[in-house]
Amino acid sequence: FQESGPYHGKNDRRSARHSEANLLEQLQLLLCMYVYFSPEIGYVQGLAFLGAMFLLNLDLFDSFVGFAN
Repeated sequence: FQESGPYHGKNDRRSARHSEANLLEQLQLLLCMYVYFSPEIGYVQGLAFLGAMFLLNLDLFDSFVGFAN
Protein backbone atom coordinates (compact mmCIF):
# COMPACT_ATOMS: atom_id res chain seq x y z
CA PHE A 1 0.00 0.00 0.00
CA GLN A 2 1.11 3.55 -0.62
CA GLU A 3 1.97 5.71 2.36
CA SER A 4 0.92 9.03 0.86
CA GLY A 5 -1.84 10.33 -1.31
CA PRO A 6 -5.45 11.38 -0.92
CA TYR A 7 -6.50 8.30 1.11
CA HIS A 8 -3.56 8.08 3.51
CA GLY A 9 -4.54 9.18 7.00
CA LYS A 10 -8.13 9.77 5.94
CA ASN A 11 -9.49 8.97 9.39
CA ASP A 12 -7.09 11.29 11.18
CA ARG A 13 -9.11 14.45 11.76
CA ARG A 14 -6.09 16.42 12.97
CA SER A 15 -4.28 15.99 9.65
CA ALA A 16 -7.42 17.05 7.75
CA ARG A 17 -7.72 20.21 9.84
CA HIS A 18 -4.04 20.94 9.42
CA SER A 19 -4.21 20.60 5.65
CA GLU A 20 -7.36 22.76 5.55
CA ALA A 21 -5.62 25.46 7.59
CA ASN A 22 -2.62 25.20 5.28
CA LEU A 23 -4.85 25.67 2.23
CA LEU A 24 -6.49 28.71 3.81
CA GLU A 25 -3.08 30.24 4.51
CA GLN A 26 -2.00 29.56 0.94
CA LEU A 27 -5.22 31.08 -0.38
CA GLN A 28 -4.72 34.22 1.68
CA LEU A 29 -1.12 34.46 0.47
CA LEU A 30 -2.17 33.93 -3.15
CA LEU A 31 -4.81 36.67 -2.94
CA CYS A 32 -2.41 39.10 -1.25
CA MET A 33 0.27 38.42 -3.86
CA TYR A 34 -2.25 39.08 -6.62
CA VAL A 35 -3.34 42.39 -5.09
CA TYR A 36 0.31 43.51 -4.91
CA PHE A 37 0.95 42.23 -8.43
CA SER A 38 -2.09 43.92 -9.95
CA PRO A 39 -3.14 46.91 -7.80
CA GLU A 40 -5.21 48.47 -10.59
CA ILE A 41 -7.64 45.54 -10.33
CA GLY A 42 -7.19 44.69 -6.66
CA TYR A 43 -9.52 42.20 -5.04
CA VAL A 44 -12.91 41.64 -6.64
CA GLN A 45 -15.71 39.23 -5.87
CA GLY A 46 -15.05 35.69 -7.02
CA LEU A 47 -11.24 35.75 -6.82
CA ALA A 48 -11.20 33.56 -3.71
CA PHE A 49 -13.19 30.83 -5.48
CA LEU A 50 -10.93 30.94 -8.51
CA GLY A 51 -7.79 30.92 -6.35
CA ALA A 52 -9.08 27.97 -4.33
CA MET A 53 -9.63 25.96 -7.52
CA PHE A 54 -6.05 26.64 -8.58
CA LEU A 55 -4.66 25.68 -5.16
CA LEU A 56 -6.61 22.42 -5.02
CA ASN A 57 -4.93 21.32 -8.24
CA LEU A 58 -1.52 23.07 -8.30
CA ASP A 59 1.18 24.22 -5.92
CA LEU A 60 1.34 27.85 -4.79
CA PHE A 61 3.78 29.05 -7.46
CA ASP A 62 1.93 27.48 -10.37
CA SER A 63 -1.37 28.68 -8.92
CA PHE A 64 -0.11 32.26 -8.88
CA VAL A 65 1.19 32.04 -12.44
CA GLY A 66 -2.16 30.74 -13.67
CA PHE A 67 -4.11 33.14 -11.49
CA ALA A 68 -2.18 36.23 -12.59
CA ASN A 69 -2.45 35.40 -16.29
